[in-house]
Amino acid sequence: MNGLTDYQNRQMERMLKFLRGIDLSQEEIQTLIWLAGWEESTIDTFLSIMDKVVKARKDDDLKQYDQRKICKKRKKPDGVDEEDE
Repeated sequence: MNGLTDYQNRQMERMLKFLRGIDLSQEEIQTLIWLAGWEESTIDTFLSIMDKVVKARKDDDLKQYDQRKICKKRKKPDGVDEEDE
C-alpha cells in the first residue's frame, strides 16, 4: 500500500488476510491503516479477538442448527409437538 511504512504494510497484510472476502468501507480501511501503526502485540490481540468472534458465531450457528434439528425430530407424525420432559 502506498504511503505506509514497511512495518505498516506487513501489519495491513496480516489483517487483510484475516478479513479476505469481506467488503470494507473506506472508513474501515482507514481504521485498519491507523491500527497498523500500533505495536505488533496490539495487532496480535486484535486478530485473536476477531478469531474468537468468528469461532463463537460458528459455534452459535451450529447450536441453533442443532436446536432446529431437535425441534423437527420431536414432532409427532400427526404434526403435534411432543411436550418437554
